Amino acid sequence: MSISSSKQLILSTYRQILKEINNQFTNQNNNQLWRKEAISTFQQYRNLSNKEEVEKLTKDAEDLLCFLKIHGYSEEKRIELTANRVGLKLPIMMDKQINEDKNLYTEAMRVKSCK
Repeated sequence: MSISSSKQLILSTYRQILKEINNQFTNQNNNQLWRKEAISTFQQYRNLSNKEEVEKLTKDAEDLLCFLKIHGYSEEKRIELTANRVGLKLPIMMDKQINEDKNLYTEAMRVKSCK
């Protein structure tokens, strides 16, 4: 990986992490702690030149970003994504099916009463 593409990847990951932190923590409850910690951590390693260390920290940042994105999903969405990842499709849940059946029945009755 070249230096310029590595730098672009790091900056992109940094921006995405800040965006996720703002969406999940800062905007919801005005908690600046995560944002300040992310900024200080990235600034601490700003002038790092050891290639192996840069790659390790970049991987850690990407893992953090993945965690933050998944943390923002509902439990149902996380389960669906996990099932999709291993090639499964979740069955339609019974309560969803009942609601759909009720909606179809209601619609049929409404159409029938219009005739």
